[in-house]
Parts: sequence; structure tokens; C-alpha cells
Amino acid sequence: MMLIVGGGYGYYRQSQSEKPPVTVTPQIKDLTQTLQVSGLIDASQSATLSFPAAAKLTWVGVKEGDWVKQWQGVAAVDVSTLQKQMAVDQNLHGKEFRAFEQTLEDNDYYGSSGLNPSERRTVESAQLDLKNTALAAEIRDIAIKNAYLTSPIAGIVTRVDRPVANLYILPTDQVVIVDPQTIYFRVIIDEEDVSLVKPGQAVMISLDAYPETEIEGQVIQIAFAPSTTESGSLGYAIKISLPVNNEALLYRLGMNGDANIVLAQKSQVLTVPLDSLISRDELTYVEIYTNGNINQKEVKTGIEGETEVEILAGLTGTEAVVVPESE
Repeated sequence: MMLIVGGGYGYYRQSQSEKPPVTVTPQIKDLTQTLQVSGLIDASQSATLSFPAAAKLTWVGVKEGDWVKQWQGVAAVDVSTLQKQMAVDQNLHGKEFRAFEQTLEDNDYYGSSGLNPSERRTVESAQLDLKNTALAAEIRDIAIKNAYLTSPIAGIVTRVDRPVANLYILPTDQVVIVDPQTIYFRVIIDEEDVSLVKPGQAVMISLDAYPETEIEGQVIQIAFAPSTTESGSLGYAIKISLPVNNEALLYRLGMNGDANIVLAQKSQVLTVPLDSLISRDELTYVEIYTNGNINQKEVKTGIEGETEVEILAGLTGTEAVVVPESE
């Protein structure tokens, strides 16, 4: 085989004893460019419940797998000590109120002459003491209310760290509730691809648990803050809708799958196989087989599908484009 260079492009002249190369003719077809990423099912509505302080657990009303309604009670801790402390706080507030009234009387607060600076400071100090005892009682009331956990959402219980009563529970012990109707598909894309993805783009999702079912969703949200990918690099989380009926809980948290995000679509464009392209010096070429010769011709490309690429300029559609022989 002889290499001849001329006219700015190289071409090969094939000898008669050599086998002709494998060629294809450019095709007119619809082309879709996608970004394939892996991800898993997550939920946008979940509640993690815990008690603010260590206490004795007196009641547990749910177990893992139970369904709960919004504002349904799930657990409670002993409030007997808090209730007695509340009674003490209320007594102190009553006592302070009487002391405040006495201060007003001693300083002739309702008299016509008014208060001098010293009397005014005495009254103001007594008033602050009265407010403090009221606040102490209110704080204790909040603690009593926090001793009863309720779910702010309807959903399914996915975690109960302390399922048995009469044990001490810590602030780190949790009850987790997830609304299975708010599931979505979550992926993390590399930083260099984030500019390609936009809300509203169509996405085809295939879950490992249901490989024969393809779910059509769309990009809902692109995270502003970065996340860490499986490889340890930084990327951005993408929220993809998962329009399915999940009453039977077929789709569960953490299920893995793949998503093909549709970046661009074009109808009836001129295409050649991706593996026919040759890149050199930031230019793109294809090899054309004509009358026993192989010539390289510069082309301009557009969007890329899985196996084909759009040709914007350089080919008419009648050429015999050389492609690698399949092994």
C-alpha cells in the first residue's frame, strides 16, 4: 500500500491484491444525544423525629413498616418530673406576682405624684423578675409538649431506633418516616457535564429491579451545591421525576438504575458512524473510498447519538465512508 500526500489531505492507493475496506453510506435519520448516568431512588418528603433530651421512653406507637397519618403520634417519654417542675414554676410565678404587687404598693405606683428614678428602677426590676418566672413556666410547658412525638407527614415508618418502651432514649435515637408518593430518581453528574443539563429535559429511567420497564421522567432540579460522586470527585445532584403509582410500594428507597438524559434531538439529519471519525490537530476527518483510493476529508459534526454522529458539512451523502472492520 502506497501513501501519497498532496493537496492538504493524505490518501491511500490500494493495490489490486488488497481487500477493499469496509464502507458505509451516510444515512438520513433522527438522532438523539443523551447523557447516561447512574443513580438511585430517593424521596423529597421525609421526617426524622427525635426527642430533644434523654428521657425514659413510656410509649412507642409504631414499628418499622407501619403507615402513619399526618400528625399521628408515634412515641412519648415520661413527663411526671416535668409536670412537677411545671407546678413549681407556676407557684414561683404566683409568688413573684404577689411580690410585684407589693412593690407597686410600696412605691406608690398609682399615686398622682409619679415615681422618682430610684422607685422606677425598683419597679422595673420587680417586673423583670415576674417575666422571668412566666418564661420559666412557658419553657417547661414546651418541654412537656416535646415529650410527645407526632409525624408532620403521612407516610411509612422506615426506622425506629428504640422500638420497646421503658428504656431510656437519647437525642440521637430516631424515628424516620418517608412519604413513598414523593419518590424521585437522584443522580450526580460530573462538573464538566452540568452545563449540558437543564430543567425540563426528558429522561428515560431503567431500574435494576425492573429491567424490562422503562420510565419516562424529566429533570426537575439541579443542585446549586456540589456533592461527592462514587469516585470521590465533585459533581452536582440532579433530581429527576419518577411518575409512577407507588401505592403497592414496588419502587423503594435506594433502588439503583440508569438514566438517559436527553440533551438534544434532531430529525432527519445526515449521519455517519461515530467510529468512522478521525481527529487530528483539533480537526475532524472521515476516510472516503473512491476508485480504489482512500482519501481523508474534513467534516464538521453536530450532535452525537449512541453510535452515530451528525454531519453538518463536508459530505453530500453519497460517499463510501470507511469504517473499522468488526472483530
